[in-house]
This record gives sequence, C-alpha cells and structure tokens, in this order.
Amino acid sequence: MPARRASAIAAVGIVAALALSSCSGSSPESTADAELTWALVSAPQSLDNTKAISAVSYTVQAAMLETLVHASRTGEIEPWLAESWTTPDDTTYVFTLRDDVTFWNGDPLTAEDVAFSLNRVAEDTSLTSYNFTAMEEATATGDNEVTVTLNTVDPLFLPVAIASNGFIVQQAFAEDAGEGLGDPDALTMATGPYQPESYSKTGDTVLTRYDGYWGEAPAADTVTFTTITDAETMRIALTQGQIDGTFEASLSDAERYESSDAVTTTLAPGLGMEYLSLDVREAPFDDVHLRKAIAYAVSKDDLVTAQLKGNGDPADAIMTRPQLVAMFGEDGAELTDEIEVYDNDVDAAKKELAQSAYPDGLAIDATFAEYDSVVFQVLQADLAEIGITLNGTSVSAEQFYDETGQIDQPQGLRLIYTGYGSLDPWETLRNVFTDSNTAGYTSTVADENLGILSSTLDEAERKAAIVAISQDLAENVPYIPLYTEDKLLVLGNDWAYEDFAPRGADWIHRVTVAP
Repeated sequence: MPARRASAIAAVGIVAALALSSCSGSSPESTADAELTWALVSAPQSLDNTKAISAVSYTVQAAMLETLVHASRTGEIEPWLAESWTTPDDTTYVFTLRDDVTFWNGDPLTAEDVAFSLNRVAEDTSLTSYNFTAMEEATATGDNEVTVTLNTVDPLFLPVAIASNGFIVQQAFAEDAGEGLGDPDALTMATGPYQPESYSKTGDTVLTRYDGYWGEAPAADTVTFTTITDAETMRIALTQGQIDGTFEASLSDAERYESSDAVTTTLAPGLGMEYLSLDVREAPFDDVHLRKAIAYAVSKDDLVTAQLKGNGDPADAIMTRPQLVAMFGEDGAELTDEIEVYDNDVDAAKKELAQSAYPDGLAIDATFAEYDSVVFQVLQADLAEIGITLNGTSVSAEQFYDETGQIDQPQGLRLIYTGYGSLDPWETLRNVFTDSNTAGYTSTVADENLGILSSTLDEAERKAAIVAISQDLAENVPYIPLYTEDKLLVLGNDWAYEDFAPRGADWIHRVTVAP
C-alpha cells in the first residue's frame, strides 16, 4: 500500500509525544479479546528505566509506566498524571495530581509515590539521571501536590526529563523489590494501561490490560513483545500476519513493505541523526582547512540514498530536521541563511585541502560501528575523490559506544548516530559540547551562548544563541552534520495508528483496532 508520510513534527527514541484525552471510559476502538503482537529488534533489558534506556526498552516501559505530563509533537506540555502545575519561579514546579489514579494492585497514587519516583530517576546511579541534572529535589507538599525544585533553569526539564523519562512507580513496591525492580521476577508496579504478565530478557514479554485504568481503555486486551533481529525475517513475519506492528522495520525495506497489501506503512520525520566528528585536539584534524575539505567532499544526498533509501534529509546543522523546523520554520532559512552550509563541492574541497598541511592528501585510519558500514563506504569513496585515503575497522556497537564514551581519549574521525528526546535544538548542542564532545571542541562563543541557553526561557534569546553556536560550528567544523532520518511504522491491516509520531510516552494509546 502507498506510504503515508506524517507532515507534522515527530519525535523518536526516548521522546515526548502527543498526550491523549485524560477522560475515563472505554475507547470505542477497543475490543474484549484483541491481541497485539509487537516486534522489537532486541529484548528489553529492564522494565525499570533507571537500568535500561534503549529505544526498545523504552517502547515496553512506556506501554506500562506513566509520567506527570506529556509533550505534544509540536512541543506543548499537556497534563497526564498531573492535572495541572504552576511555576512560582523559573526553578520551581508545583504539580497537582489527579485524584482518580490507582496502581495495578488497586492502591491510590500518592504524592509520596511521585516524589520518590522522581528522586529515584535523578539519582547518580540511574541511567537516565543525565536528564535530571538540574533537579534539586522532589517533595510531597500536599495530599495531591508535589513540588520540584531545580538548582538552575532547565528548558528541557518538562519536555524531556518529566514528560519522557519521569516514570512513576509505587514507592512501597519499589522499596520492597530493591535492586530487583524491573527484573523478570520482581517486575514493577505502576499506573499505566497495561501491566506485566510475564517478562523475559531473552524471550517474549506479555502485558495485559489493566481494567482499573483511569484513562481511556487501550485497544488490545494483551500486548506481546517479541524479538526479531533479522530485517528479512521481520518483513516476512509482518507481511504474513505473524506479528501486527513494529517501529523497527528497516528503512531499506520501505518500498517492499509499501508494495504489500498485507500491511500499511507510515513515515514520519525522526529525531535521530548522523554526523561526522573530527577530533580537533590533535593532528590531522587540528587543521581547520582539512576539516572544511572533508565537509565539502561529503555527498549527503548520496548518504541519504544509500543508507536510508531516500527516507530522510541531508542535515545542514547539528540538529534534527524536526528541531530545525520547530525553532526556525519549515524551510529553516532563519538559521541556514546565517551559517555556512557545506554541500558536496569537490572543487571547493580540493581548494581547502590545498590550503591545509596535507595538500597532497593523506591516509586516515578510523573505527566505525558495524551498523554504519554503508555510511562509511560512501564517505570513503567521497574522500578518495580529493586524495584522502580512509581506512576503516568495523567494530560492534557495544565496543564503539565504549570507545566514544571515553571523550578524554583521542577520538580521531568518528561517524556518530544518535537520537534526541525533544524538539529543542539545545538538547543536541548541549550533548555535543558536554558528555558527547568527541571532537574535543570548545570556544568562547559556544560557552557564552550555551550559558544563555541554560539560563533563559526567552524564545528570542534562545534562538539568537542557537544561531551563534551554529555559526561557530560551521566556521570551525568540529562536527559535520550528515543527515536526519525518517522513522517507519509498519502495521498489519487489523490495526491503525493515530497521528504517527515514532514511539513517545503515549505510543500505546495511539494503536487502535482498524475500522
């Protein structure tokens, strides 16, 4: 069937998504015995997001666990477990909780449960604590009131920390489970539309509908998450009706899915992007002319074609297309007209190389993640055109992540694929200048404007700061943006999906029985 491309902004990975109506009652699309089977590329490693934050783990967690608020696909913050909130100042949030929410065991949700949960995900041992670095403390300040204080302004606190990662669990259950919370034996205790019947780190995970759920009843009575690692096996399973849906279908198979009458496909802009990192701290990438030569040599259009089969966009700045559009409009011209955009230009690349310390070319050794083999091959061919020999070693994703996580060590040339959780470009820029600064790049311009971004909520000031940082990055080229990718949803014909936004905290509510 023809693919449907969502025209509005979409979020991906660990992300915020559009909250649905909070009214209670049964959904007209739900049935008493509908069974949904959802494919993942790997099994979730924990039902607890302090222990597992991968995209597949999040997909399962978000079907069960809930947050105080949701962020819409256009960035508005909307109520969920919190019916309202106030901000007495820029570093204080006071949440008023719904009074009709219960855990799966029937116990009511309390302010103490919420405060406990938020403090827990913010602990240093939590894998999602990096989203909560600005949080000082969450405190129960009333029967249905929780006050959260920050140590600094954080524009991402509501849309990323609270809306996407602030999952609420029952304090008593969590304390009793201890380190076992989220494991196959202990499971978890939360308020969501589904509760775990069984969970395996190597096999299927089965959820059943919680009949006491405060909101609209979800469509399926049971949801089974099954792991299929091979793209062709997944395609066959989907088109033969063995599974009902997935976010994990390969973009390279998009046309084959679209040609099948057994499934419906939908594409939406994603919050994942690929960029090239060049470590400026040592030769040869301490030479800005070499960095510019590489930037001009790369054919981003070829990368989108080869890696994504056209299902994505060349990137002009270090931010995803949804982030660019959210802040700078559909064409992004408010930003791209202000910065150097490196389109494929072999002549310009050769001129820059001639001004570098390597006018006759050079050989570069690089290590890349195995999933980036196609990207590396395109890059290798592009650089060969200007006299640069790129030699590569493919390693596992785990080894690559371990190496790139050691940013105090030389990084050389790195192909980086990453995903973000909001429509705010600051999340991306903050990332590449802090924990993921594989280029080792710093500048006065960046420091000053990152300070502005971390201390004000004024839209005009934030936009100006992002333009200034983007200009600095384009001039000095520690990072070369390559592309942002679309996300592909594949569904069997028995199911539908409302207003596709990849994953998101409310994704399970969007799955409905097809009319």
